[in-house]
Amino acid sequence: MADPTDELSKLVEQGRQRLSQGAVPTEKAVEYAVVMPILRVLGWNPQNIAEMYPEYGVESKRVDWALLREGEPRVFLEEKAPDQNLSAHEEQLLDYAFKQGIRLAVLTNGREWWLYLPLEEGPWAERKFLVLDLINQKIEEVCLQLTQFLQKDFVYSGLAYEDAKQRYDEARERKRIRQKLPEAIREVLSSPSEQVIEFFQNQTQSQLGTLPPRELVGETLRRVIPAIPAGVPTSSPSVAVRGGQITTGLEVPPLYSTPISLIIQGEIIQLSKWKDLLIATGNWVVNHGHQLPLGKKPGYKKTFLSRSRSDLRAPGKLTNGLFIETSYSCRNCVKHARWLLHQLNLPEESLQVQYEAPNQ
Repeated sequence: MADPTDELSKLVEQGRQRLSQGAVPTEKAVEYAVVMPILRVLGWNPQNIAEMYPEYGVESKRVDWALLREGEPRVFLEEKAPDQNLSAHEEQLLDYAFKQGIRLAVLTNGREWWLYLPLEEGPWAERKFLVLDLINQKIEEVCLQLTQFLQKDFVYSGLAYEDAKQRYDEARERKRIRQKLPEAIREVLSSPSEQVIEFFQNQTQSQLGTLPPRELVGETLRRVIPAIPAGVPTSSPSVAVRGGQITTGLEVPPLYSTPISLIIQGEIIQLSKWKDLLIATGNWVVNHGHQLPLGKKPGYKKTFLSRSRSDLRAPGKLTNGLFIETSYSCRNCVKHARWLLHQLNLPEESLQVQYEAPNQ
């Protein structure tokens, strides 16, 4: 039997080639050449209307496909031609989904796949938690995300929705922090504490040739910081840029970045894929005489570490014979690796990742 992961990779590659060559010019071509083959590999049967219902009725309108469980729609999927701007169609799809209480919705023109949580808050565009591009993104990343959010078993079990909701909540929280952080920093520096003053004393000593007086540092901060226009980007002291590569402290890498190396307490481990980060972290823990916490992470339904490969979606084998789940985005790989260290009473900041940021 063919490995579903390999089969999905081949289908995505095939779809990429056809789309790049303009060989799927219509909505129906997208359906038959791209969407249906991918859904089949993900466990859906287009010939069984009990799980895939075409032209699903919503009031007087229709959605291209409803993915169902026991007759109840779980996902709405709408297809468009490759030349269609998906933004022009998201309101219609999400309005249908919202009225029907559908928690997951997909809008695609074959090349782009936009995934939504229709029941969440905010404008329609803000309910989009994931964008996939079959042509420009790495095939491995596309396959991982398609599996995570659209595989039938994960949709039925609710794991697809839970992972999507986590990603949505994290994005909203980062947006909130990003909006409020500049003003928070300005306020802290405009009324500096003793710790802040001491930090700037030490940081400016080498430039000044002497340690500046504390009162002069405080006075300068109160005078200079309010004069900086709001919204000026602030560089994080935990990030160092070297030759286009970025080393993170407690930050997480941007989506679609490429891993270079993992650094744990000064030990450097070369990486080529994000899933290798979790495997390498697990092996580091084992090699340093620590015990790994088997089972599920608190707040998660899927198993994180197990003795059995079959308990996991994408198992990575460790040197001690255990298996670790690797079906995560680059950001969650970093977060889960740091969580492992935290369980062993090791500081999370002892793990750093060097990566190449995606092209802007």
